[in-house]
Amino acid sequence: MEHERGSPQPNANYWASKTTWMRGLFMLIFVVAFGICQSLIMLVAFIQFVWQLFDGQPNRNLQNFGRSLSRWIAETTEYLTFAREERPFPWSDWPSQAD
Repeated sequence: MEHERGSPQPNANYWASKTTWMRGLFMLIFVVAFGICQSLIMLVAFIQFVWQLFDGQPNRNLQNFGRSLSRWIAETTEYLTFAREERPFPWSDWPSQAD
C-alpha cells in the first residue's frame, strides 16, 4: 500500500503517546465544560429576553458576556476538532469582548 508523503505510517504507535493521552484528557474536560456552557447560554438568553420585555432593550453586560462566552465556545470547538493546539481558558486568557 502506497502512502502520500508526510502521511503517518499505519504501524506508528501514536496510541501509546503520552502527549496524545494528555490531549484526550483535556478534551474530556473541555467536553464537560462545553456542556455546562450550553446550559449557561440558554440561561443568559432567557434572562436577556425577560430583560428586553421589561426594559425595552437588552442588558449590555449580558451582551458582552454572551459575546465572550461564544468566543470561548468557538475556541473550545477548534481545540476539540484539532483545528487549534492552544488550550482555551483557563489555560489561556479569556476571550476578548471587543468586536
